[in-house]
Amino acid sequence: MWGMPDLPDVEQIEAGDLSKLAPELIVVGAYGKETSDLDLPDDIKESLLEIIDGVDLEKKPGSSNQVTVKSANHSKNVTFAVFILGPEKSCDSSSFLKLGTFAAKTASSKKSVDEMCLILPPTTSSLHATAALEGIYLGAYKDDRWKTEKKTKSRCAELAYISSQVKLDIAAVRCVCEGIIFTRQLVNAPPNALKPAVLAQCMIECADCYGMDIKILEREDCEERGMGLYLGVAQGASSDPKFIHVTYKPPNKPVKKVALVGKGICFDSGGYNLKTGADSMINLMKFDMGGAATIFGAARAIAHLKIPDVEVHFISASCENMVSGHAYRPGDVLTASNGKTVEVVNTDAEGRMTLGDALVYADQLGVDYIVDVATLTGSVIVGLGNEYAGLFTPHDEIAGLLTKAASDTGESIWRMPFVRAYRKLLDSSIADVKQCHTRPGDCINAAVMLNEFVSEETQWAHCDIAGTSWNFAESCATGYGVRTLVSFIKGLDLSQEP
Repeated sequence: MWGMPDLPDVEQIEAGDLSKLAPELIVVGAYGKETSDLDLPDDIKESLLEIIDGVDLEKKPGSSNQVTVKSANHSKNVTFAVFILGPEKSCDSSSFLKLGTFAAKTASSKKSVDEMCLILPPTTSSLHATAALEGIYLGAYKDDRWKTEKKTKSRCAELAYISSQVKLDIAAVRCVCEGIIFTRQLVNAPPNALKPAVLAQCMIECADCYGMDIKILEREDCEERGMGLYLGVAQGASSDPKFIHVTYKPPNKPVKKVALVGKGICFDSGGYNLKTGADSMINLMKFDMGGAATIFGAARAIAHLKIPDVEVHFISASCENMVSGHAYRPGDVLTASNGKTVEVVNTDAEGRMTLGDALVYADQLGVDYIVDVATLTGSVIVGLGNEYAGLFTPHDEIAGLLTKAASDTGESIWRMPFVRAYRKLLDSSIADVKQCHTRPGDCINAAVMLNEFVSEETQWAHCDIAGTSWNFAESCATGYGVRTLVSFIKGLDLSQEP
């Protein structure tokens, strides 16, 4: 159920070598009319120039045109496609990711394409070429595990060539893409198939495969640690909670230690504040463990890549938020593992409860950085839509690191205000803190509440991926955040001992 699908083999070639090959599909990424200056064999260039003449290269980015012609050197037909990237100065990694995805999906739409070639502009940077290659791998993936009829006729080419003037680490890119696909598989899985125990077993197998350590805390273990917030959310479900802690230890002595914490609600009914109405999205609440899936996809990639010098802890307090005679209620007061008491206001604000105990646990590990990733609030979707994740932190250093990592990988993130003054809105008359306040500014209030469970000196950031983890148009997981987290870990300054 969780194995990797067959992805196309990818080879890097020089543009001049294309005449020696026989791909049925050739895709060219075009900034503008300089496409005619590409270093291509004459017969291929002639065919491309014919369709380029019919393309308005000033069209909006993402536009394309294609034509199928008889190859001069080969007996089969060849489809030439031009994809408009837009002006070179405005292109980023996401532009090239879309280019690679377009190439893969175009190949999948044709029954006779066994080989394809993607030609990048001569000035393409290493980061942008990497994004295009990621687009090929991710565009080739289709999750049909629960379909009785597999769409065998709709597949990407078995062999893909990518023409780039910069050297690509194809194996490393594939590792990251397999981590993204792993994340997508977890989030796409129906809630009756992915209970907390299944998620835990899945990570046991993953840790065993990639040489990571793993610890599963059962309900009794969590009780001993005083995780009252987490267990309060979990108590309404018939499925047992599983607190998952996976550790990647680098080949060398670590000079940095990081904790990645993911919200792991395998299904969120809302509890007694039941999700109701057309906008409640209760039917999609399997994606509420998207944060856990994101960090575990990153774990798979980081361990496979054997990133040196950084020790990484992957933590998720996994459970279901259900309604029953045992479920926690609005008005309850629960005690967190750091001793703070929390007044429950809304049982549908369960994420900040489970994350609270998970953050206390992470902070006790003595790490340099903590990043929590969560499908936490609907208000972040109202504010930022489905393209941007919200980044909340009182610390400029970690904000800069995460923003750069997201920019490098083409994943959109926006630093939101972290308003310490909003803490007074969470004052409770009977407990140390209220779980939530009112709907206005809720995504900020949630971040301020989470900050109660992290020490002031710890570099901590909260990423709200409620809008970005799910593709609402195609009704499937995106795998958003894996690339950013892997890039963040790879990009840490390792030149100084902590």
